[in-house]
Amino acid sequence: MNGFEHNIQDIAQASGLSRKYIDRCYEIMPFLEDYRRKSPERNKYFYNSGAFGIFQHIASLKQEGCDRHAIKRSLEKDGLGNEESDLGKVREEEGSPQGNEERDHTESEPPVTTDTTSALIQALKESNRQALAALNKTLARQDESIREKENQIQDLKKRLLALPDGRTPEQLKADLEAKEEQERELAMLKAVDDQREKQAARRRQLLDEYEQLPRWGKGKRKREILTQLSALDAAT
Repeated sequence: MNGFEHNIQDIAQASGLSRKYIDRCYEIMPFLEDYRRKSPERNKYFYNSGAFGIFQHIASLKQEGCDRHAIKRSLEKDGLGNEESDLGKVREEEGSPQGNEERDHTESEPPVTTDTTSALIQALKESNRQALAALNKTLARQDESIREKENQIQDLKKRLLALPDGRTPEQLKADLEAKEEQERELAMLKAVDDQREKQAARRRQLLDEYEQLPRWGKGKRKREILTQLSALDAAT
């Protein structure tokens, strides 16, 4: 199905919501149907790229303590549930022959309205902010662990220097092995620290690129950026 290439598991993994909760959202938020289509051949729903941002936004509201009805009111306030909005007009045109004919001469991906784009960008910003905050906490813990390892190595070196010349080979071997193990752990922690910093830089780069894309068109690149952001969130 053109433009609807993701299953519910993809949306659940990207947003952190359960598949059951996603289905329950559709019970009271029919305007979300714009982000999914049912395949008659496979008898299951497939979702477009816009569903990632919407359900990440829903997940953020849920984390703030909003129930489904409060989330619905928030989305309607943003214009997603307003039948007189551009999104509502699109739904009306989908049921008319003229609307179907017009879509045959345009790109196969669903139209993106101003409200939808705004909600998507805000959801991406919020997701990125939360990911960066979590990453900063992780990096702080890593830095503390690195400092502890460095202190342990320095302490071990001092102990080695303080050993009497008559120390046994067994003592010397044990101390050297302990020192090497500490240095290996320190190198691993620094490697993880560097990798997380690269992921954070890449996430900021993708989000900046998304915001600079034109509001209309470039749908393929937008989907690629959303997929890469989801992959970075899963790896963090």
